[in-house]
Amino acid sequence: MLRAAWRAGLGVFASWLVAGCVHSGQGSRSDVDEGTCYGACDHYLGCKGDERQESRDTCLAECREIFVQDGKPDRQSLRDFQGLECEAAVAFVDGEPSAPRAAATNP
Repeated sequence: MLRAAWRAGLGVFASWLVAGCVHSGQGSRSDVDEGTCYGACDHYLGCKGDERQESRDTCLAECREIFVQDGKPDRQSLRDFQGLECEAAVAFVDGEPSAPRAAATNP
């Protein structure tokens, strides 16, 4: 479910980093979870307001498959993800929001 969106979002994630969407020193995450799937999922699910255990389990499982480099967690990418503003973090995982459709007008 989320796996394809995570993978598709990797390129978008890199462009957001370059564009300066990352913030620093903000948020309430503890340093203990920084650069971990626990911290990344806390950030993502917190941004969505999703407190369901099922969502957390899914997020953790998929994060552990996606954010891996040389068989180890890619802590820098996870820290970078945790630094994204909520809108960017949710778009990274769920895909970019579609543009609002213009209201149909009847003359």
